[in-house]
Amino acid sequence: MRPDASSPSPSPFSAIPEAEWLCANDLAFAIFDSFPVSPGHVLVITRRVVPTYFDCTTAEQAAVMELVGTVKRLLDERLEPKPDGYNVGFNAGAAAGQTVPHVHVHVIPRYAGDMPDPRGGVRHVIPEKGNYLAAEKGDSHLFHRGKGDCHLFPGPLTPSPPPTSRFTTHVPVYDLTAAAGFWGPESVPEEIGWTEVPGVAV
Repeated sequence: MRPDASSPSPSPFSAIPEAEWLCANDLAFAIFDSFPVSPGHVLVITRRVVPTYFDCTTAEQAAVMELVGTVKRLLDERLEPKPDGYNVGFNAGAAAGQTVPHVHVHVIPRYAGDMPDPRGGVRHVIPEKGNYLAAEKGDSHLFHRGKGDCHLFPGPLTPSPPPTSRFTTHVPVYDLTAAAGFWGPESVPEEIGWTEVPGVAV
């Protein structure tokens, strides 16, 4: 069965000839993305024009995910170098970034070193929320604002602000990893710097 070219909402995927498909099953087919994020980026698409994954039948959802597995195996066999990992996902709705209203699942090969710090993966759809683990390495820091009041603050560090600025416009910053287990009435880890808290009287 060809993709549904007669749909009232025409899809650009419907015009792609079968000769350009990477693989297919009864309800879905796979093509290489025209704007790949990485070498081997593939889209798995339903033959029927359906807006989102959640509008698919149970059979279509199963067929799409079955084909995701097939695509992964083919890419592992054919790509050189072999991918070190994969991101797999779909956008459902304009608010989620969907631009083509025909469900398609991205299968994106990942390679060691293709970005400085890949932790967070698909969480990077909202960049500042992506790598929550970075906080544990000091990219986000722990600071005091008043007795016993601790907060996360990803700000630039000042090694040694003027004494008059300390605990007025600037607060001490501690690395979260170094600080783990050290907080107590008589034990506070050494600060790694100070950061300004605009508009806050400390």
